Amino acid sequence: MRSLSGRLARTSLDLDSDPEATTELVELERVPSRALLILYRLLLTGTTMLDALTTRTRGRQPKDKVFVKLLFSAGLSPNTDRLTQEVTRALCIPDCDTSRGLKKCHESFETIRATLDKVFAQTQEEPAPGPLVACDHLAGAILLIYARMAQDNILCRRLVFDTPFLDKVVALLSSPVVRQGMVMILSKLCHQRDSEVLRAVARFTSTLLDYAEPHMARLPFVERTVCVLSHATTSIYREPVPDPEVIAALPRAIQFMLSVVRLPGSTSLSFDHLIMFCHETAPRCPAPLLANPDCLDLLVACARCPDICTRICSERALIGAFIAPHLDKQRQIEPTREETRTLLQDYYRENEPFVLKLLDGEAKLSALAKEYKANPDCSHSGLGQELASLVLHHEETIRIWIGCRVEGAEDVREMLRGCEKAVRIAADETNGLDVTSDILRISLLASEGDRYEASHYALEALKRHPSVPFFYFILASCGCGIGDDVVTRVLYAEKGLQCDDGMTEYLQLALLYIHLYYAHLLVSQMADGFPADFRLKEVNVLMETASANAHTWSRIAPVDHFQRPLLTTVGILIDLLRDGHTWTDEIFQASRLRFCSPWRKLMNFQETRTFYTQVCDTARCTRTGFNPMEHTFALDKILDRMSIAWDTWGSTVSCQPPKPYTTAAESDHSEVDIVAWFEKLNTGTCFSRMFELQGIDPGVKRFGDANLHTCSYCNNGNAALKKCAGCQQTRYCNNVCQKNHWRSHREACKASRIDKEDQKTEGGVEGQGDSGR
Repeated sequence: MRSLSGRLARTSLDLDSDPEATTELVELERVPSRALLILYRLLLTGTTMLDALTTRTRGRQPKDKVFVKLLFSAGLSPNTDRLTQEVTRALCIPDCDTSRGLKKCHESFETIRATLDKVFAQTQEEPAPGPLVACDHLAGAILLIYARMAQDNILCRRLVFDTPFLDKVVALLSSPVVRQGMVMILSKLCHQRDSEVLRAVARFTSTLLDYAEPHMARLPFVERTVCVLSHATTSIYREPVPDPEVIAALPRAIQFMLSVVRLPGSTSLSFDHLIMFCHETAPRCPAPLLANPDCLDLLVACARCPDICTRICSERALIGAFIAPHLDKQRQIEPTREETRTLLQDYYRENEPFVLKLLDGEAKLSALAKEYKANPDCSHSGLGQELASLVLHHEETIRIWIGCRVEGAEDVREMLRGCEKAVRIAADETNGLDVTSDILRISLLASEGDRYEASHYALEALKRHPSVPFFYFILASCGCGIGDDVVTRVLYAEKGLQCDDGMTEYLQLALLYIHLYYAHLLVSQMADGFPADFRLKEVNVLMETASANAHTWSRIAPVDHFQRPLLTTVGILIDLLRDGHTWTDEIFQASRLRFCSPWRKLMNFQETRTFYTQVCDTARCTRTGFNPMEHTFALDKILDRMSIAWDTWGSTVSCQPPKPYTTAAESDHSEVDIVAWFEKLNTGTCFSRMFELQGIDPGVKRFGDANLHTCSYCNNGNAALKKCAGCQQTRYCNNVCQKNHWRSHREACKASRIDKEDQKTEGGVEGQGDSGR
């Protein structure tokens, strides 16, 4: 240390004219001796740092003065970011914020890693007498340099899986001076959206709680910890076998997050992450939520939150938590048993008089089947017309009859085939386009469970008969034929309701029912990371359309309609999502009476309620593909617990700042334009992933380098990616991925090239935007 003292003495003579440097030297006596020793050793033995200091001064600033500033930052400055910048410059670490610097980091990763590990190792040696604050600052600075490199997907995976980077970060959480910086590093890693990295962070859930729970007074630290826990723990459900240690820590994590949200001065950061955690966790692991009454009360109280996205997430969390225990039972039900038909008929005959109209269709269907079987050689075009009329009024009867394989189902199937053929031949002889044959053919395909073929045939039939609501009903109930896209179902249901050619009471009620259910589901999906401008402009229009359809259905449907309980439930949920923040206690009481009226005979008796759940589970398999009971339990909890929940959490929920959104009156779209709006969104990709596949991650956009993104088709982040030349938005590993993705990307790519008509699109991945054609 004698040479060090002489070096500092000579520096003081050179810097007497600099007041700032003089102050630094006066304060230098407070620098711990261990930090001086570490940095001085680096100067003497680390030629890279010494050369860097000499090079960067360029003769205008003595290198000893730079060293003094570096020591001052290490020993005195509480700002670790300042020290990080000094060490980065001193060690010649490339600037990761530029494409050129990032490329150097990739090429020299092992060299950079060895240099940084050497500095970090010296900070972890046996301490000399004196405080250790400076050493913790220096260790934290090294890890922050690593964290900046980890913003690149490839370097992030190398750091997490090939080095003990996470172990070092978690170990430094014990240091009070860099604790906040370390949890910020974990937060940045979680926002990389790499599922494997998230699961690696989730392994430290218990350790994070051990460090965070004793420091509840440090609000920024615990709020950022909530952010890490929210992102990391929800990733474990994507594993085939979730980590049992993380599952065991979930109740403790939920309680910790609730405690942070209750803290005075707690911001929307922790509140929003807690709600999103419940929203992601509830469908997959509902037990911790159901076992925590405070958490359930918070979700119930969020139905009156000023922010619509919070209302959506909390409602979805409650629905997922209450319906998840019934899913295993539902999968065990065999919908092809003959007892299914008997179960439905017996229950409906005793409890739902309106269903007798549907059951009357069975007698007519049986009579037509006997007539067809008695005269197999006759022309059955007239019988086909009568059968088509029966389909428009009792399609449900035919679907259950054939789908459940009851006695006589084969005769009905043969009758549909024969009548469809006879009607088609008669139409060909008159050179006409008879809609009857299309109705019979599609009804047969839908009844046999071939919903994709039925949807495809319905699309072809719409080209010939664009105003027949039955075809829209098939598309809305069976899907679009290439997937279960929610927006497509809502689109076709809305279009079908605007048609009058052959509209029957059965079709109108069914289309309203499907539109309301899937519109509610679509609004719920808007909480899954959609761009704010889309959600804020359109969500109110969609909810007002669904609410209007719910009231229309309630007005025209018979009082004893068997779907009235479910439609009442979904209608109230839609109204809650739209206007829950304005509801008073009186409105909640009136809604509870409205909700309980159709459900009273079921909700008062647990035995009847269980039986009806089984009936609805069976109907899910044979009819529409969704369980009519899945919303009931959640709404029952909201209306029953709202008074208590609001007393407990009202002050916390009501103070959350609402995100600005456009009302229906201010929106660019009206109810008349809702179909055109859906068509504009229906670009050929799955709606729930449309923005995810075509968007750009804002966290890495600033780096401006293609290899920072994952492949738009296979999500591979370990290869050099090339942009689609057509739209400059999607990126691919190779031609194979681009060709596989082209089917869903074609429409979006062509739309983005409207303003680039003069651009040639020939060549490979980089020269051809549509090479997958």
